[in-house]
Amino acid sequence: DVKFPDIDIIVSPSELLLSNKTHTYEVAEGADISITCQLTYSGRERYLNWTHPMLDNEHVQTSHYEKNNDTTDLVSRTLQIKKALFRDSGEHSCYFWKDGGIQ
Repeated sequence: DVKFPDIDIIVSPSELLLSNKTHTYEVAEGADISITCQLTYSGRERYLNWTHPMLDNEHVQTSHYEKNNDTTDLVSRTLQIKKALFRDSGEHSCYFWKDGGIQ
């Protein structure tokens, strides 16, 4: 069986609120997908939704991240998936990067 490596997805902070891209990644079934968001906070709490189109309700995870001061932080979340095909349809507020480059 062909096993695809785990995918690390980096979200560009400047493109965090705009996404109209469609990406498709092939990963091994059961592989971990690590999603890292770099957010700039403006003195108020933010809710970071990790819901993605390729995840059914059984695999949806939501992270609540709170900061009280102006700063930039890396927020990470690992999703365990069973599907061999990871599809990003752009129906979210994060612009996905792969291996530090725009895909």
